[in-house]
Parts: sequence; C-alpha cells; structure tokens
Amino acid sequence: MCLTDSGIKASICSVLTFDFLNLDAYGEQLSKPEEFSSIVFTSQQAVNATKIVLQRSESGDMMQSLSKWTCYVVGEATAAEAHSLGFQPQGQHSGNAEALSEIILKDLNHNSKPILYPCGNLKRDTLPKKMKENGIDLHEVTVYQTIPRADMDTCIKDILSTQGTPSHIVFFSPSGLDAALPVLRSPLLSKDKIQNIAIGNTTREAMAKHLVPVAGVCPKPDPQSLLDVIMTNT
Repeated sequence: MCLTDSGIKASICSVLTFDFLNLDAYGEQLSKPEEFSSIVFTSQQAVNATKIVLQRSESGDMMQSLSKWTCYVVGEATAAEAHSLGFQPQGQHSGNAEALSEIILKDLNHNSKPILYPCGNLKRDTLPKKMKENGIDLHEVTVYQTIPRADMDTCIKDILSTQGTPSHIVFFSPSGLDAALPVLRSPLLSKDKIQNIAIGNTTREAMAKHLVPVAGVCPKPDPQSLLDVIMTNT
C-alpha cells in the first residue's frame, strides 16, 4: 500500500518455499512459557510455524499462554503476524538481529532463564553469537527449512511479459538472492536498466559476494524504508 500510494507498481515473485520441521517438539516448548524468559522471532516463517502448532493443539490452553510470553521480533511485518496470534511483540523497530540483540540484552540479565528461538535452517549466527558472548542461554529449535521455488523462472517470465523490465529489483534475504541467481544471470533481464535494492546489510553483503550491483540498502525491513531507498535511486 505504501508503494502504491506513491505511484509505484510492485510485482511480487516468491522465489522460496518452506517446509516446517520439529513442530511437535516446538509445541512442547511453546506450552511452557514459565521455563523461558522470552521468545524471539526473526522471520515471519517462524511465526507461521507457531500458527501451525496452535492450529494442531486440541485445547485453547496454549493460545491463552501466549500472553505470558515476553516476545521480541525483527520488523513490522513479523510483529504484525506475532500480534495476530496473541503475542505482544517488542523490538520491531530494531531492523535487524544485531540491533534487536542489544534491546534484549538491556532487558535481561545473565541469570535469566533461556530464550526460546524458533528459526530456519539458514538462520544467521548473529543473535546466537551475541547471546553467547553475554552469557544468555539461547535455546534454538529449527522449525522450517528454506527451499528454492521450482517454477520461479516461470513467475519472472510472466511478470516480464505482462509488465516489461522492472526499474528496480528488491532482494529480501541472502537465501532469496541465492535462489534468484540463475535467473539474474540469464538473458531474461536487461541488467543495465535495473537498480538492485537490498533489505539490510546482510543481504547487501551477499549481493556483493555474488557481484550483484547494489544501488541502495534499506536500513529496516519496512515499506517506508523501501520507498525512501527507491525514490533516492530513481
């Protein structure tokens, strides 16, 4: 909506799909908020895994217990998903795991109970490393794995055939970039006419590693930040 209101037409092509894992074990942990100091979501998929666990639960006890969790998130979209389940998320304005870790460390002490961290198989080590350095026990559970979408090139071809060459391409994650690389390196795209935007420095670093030119970097994963970067690079 933010982009549309500013006269920018955006087309979405999902380049990744997700398989959910270890949900029974995660459900056991999720039902025991008294054993953890907090829960941390750094992706919408981790929240989606939580939603599946709740849907599988035969009673409303687990849903009611969500309000007992201290919940930290990265990004407005993840915060909105977590809030829809009953969490009261904090830290959504942090923009990345590095900044969120500083918020968490200000709230917790070295004698706190473990933090529950549902994550994906490709998660970065930023948050675990930061917590370990400061004596905080981070209990990681892999609740989803990331898989490249099989028909991604068809999706991109459809967009190009109906809307032409885009002025900008926005990459949201290193895994999304990796999945899109075959198409980026194919003759499908007129690369000299496209500005590439990275959501966050982690994605920017991945783009630089693969020699994908970076026109701009969004400091936070939210629509207004993206709009600002696009307008600066138009």
